[in-house]
Amino acid sequence: MWWPVVRVRLTKFALVVLGITGVGTLGYMVLEGWHFIDSLYMTVITLSTVGFGEVRPLSAVGRLFTSSPAASSWRESARWPTSSVPSATQS
Repeated sequence: MWWPVVRVRLTKFALVVLGITGVGTLGYMVLEGWHFIDSLYMTVITLSTVGFGEVRPLSAVGRLFTSSPAASSWRESARWPTSSVPSATQS
């Protein structure tokens, strides 16, 4: 059956997304001293590449954190759970 394979991949994907979102939110809270909601919002608009701009002005450390590889890793991981779904359904 293909469903267990897909379910495992989707679970891993969800954990990766939640982990990156959590690290991003915590990062803004610690580095910029922002509240949870502002930090979460900034993380979501950064990871989703919506690009509304900064919630508040960023320090140099905040700009480096925003442009870190963590942001690009989320976009790459978006392809991961579906990359081999066709091969899982063919067996």
